[in-house]
Amino acid sequence: KAITQNKAFLKSPKHKGSDFEPTPFEVIGVRAFGTKSGQLAPPTNEVRATTSNDKCSNGGAATVCNIGDIGPGGGIVFYDAGKEEYWGRYLEMAPQSCEGVRYPWRPADNDKTVYTAQGGQTAAELRVLAKGMGMGKVNTRIITRALGAGKYAAKYAEDLVCGERDDWFLPSKDELDTAYNRLAQNRVGSKDTPIGGFNKGYYWTSSDYNNATAWSQYFMDGQQFDRVQKMDGNRTPPTPFRVRAIRAFGTNTVVLPCAQGGSCKIGDTGPGGGKVFYVAPDFFMVNGKSARYLEASPEDSQGAWCKENSNCQRLGRLAVARDSGAVNTSQILNSEGVLPDVGELIKQGVNGKFDWYVPSIDELIKLHRQRVMVGGFRWGNYWSSSFVNGGMLGFGLKMQRSNAADEVFFRWEPAGIRLIRAFG
Repeated sequence: KAITQNKAFLKSPKHKGSDFEPTPFEVIGVRAFGTKSGQLAPPTNEVRATTSNDKCSNGGAATVCNIGDIGPGGGIVFYDAGKEEYWGRYLEMAPQSCEGVRYPWRPADNDKTVYTAQGGQTAAELRVLAKGMGMGKVNTRIITRALGAGKYAAKYAEDLVCGERDDWFLPSKDELDTAYNRLAQNRVGSKDTPIGGFNKGYYWTSSDYNNATAWSQYFMDGQQFDRVQKMDGNRTPPTPFRVRAIRAFGTNTVVLPCAQGGSCKIGDTGPGGGKVFYVAPDFFMVNGKSARYLEASPEDSQGAWCKENSNCQRLGRLAVARDSGAVNTSQILNSEGVLPDVGELIKQGVNGKFDWYVPSIDELIKLHRQRVMVGGFRWGNYWSSSFVNGGMLGFGLKMQRSNAADEVFFRWEPAGIRLIRAFG
């Protein structure tokens, strides 16, 4: 309504403070078919009224929630994963009384980088992952660690105490979109929504777009697009940008052991039957998935990297990393004549898991620190998947030493190999 003669537009308008370029409008036809049944359309999970459910709002071991229930934090349950996930099962949206108003995504005087390449993933790939369901809490922690103190959206959400709960966070792009679709469909004119009390303006997500802009959502019509991170409002009404935190919680009926996907500590038996030797303080990325733990395979093998000199020289053309054994291994095993036995072992799987890999030198050092807890080492020298000097020399470790340090071996020398995998 605010745009004059928008029926003549061939492209979408460009929003102020957005890096999105105008794109052409497109049209797709639909048709109806089939026998008229008289049945009602399937439910859409839109919340038309909140419900009181003690089994949900009380939390604890007997938690059972429906979409629209008042959650343990006094908010509205808007998502049920259907089963317990690593982050919980349910998501609830904070009540209107706990909404933050006029917050930027980052402080005006803060230019720190939020996402950098990690574990073989580029910053752009990490930003794509950051848009998904269940990622809001991780995103919020990454943002506040990077940006530190200040008045900004993620910090407001992380510091929020609402409904006697202090575990709120800024929703991801997909989490906020799900909340909009289920809670904000009954708006009358430009008034706040009767469910949730959402303003017609812009709400921040925790999903970074390009370190200069971040994903937002316009709650008048549900559009999602990027806005400059240092903005705290528009020039014209609706003026202030807003923050509505969410929290995750679960059924808490079963505490799974580490081997079945529960929480782990160093020395526990992991899902692959090996011993956990590293617990990350937050999360890291391996082959496009977030992980929390590293476990070592229960069995050793032994071998040289290369059958012949020519194979080692071929390795020298690969770009291998000190910190990402998964990336290294996938590249190296594609080189003919290199560790064929290990490649076959990974292909066949160990204890039903097929994502094992040769650790990088940094990962091997972590394994060395917990060698007593892991046990089963049969050789003194162990290979990593990191190498130097054009592929002729490789990094390894002498496991009997108390203090680990890079050792350099010729690639055709036999040494122990202990596969690892990431999970959690």
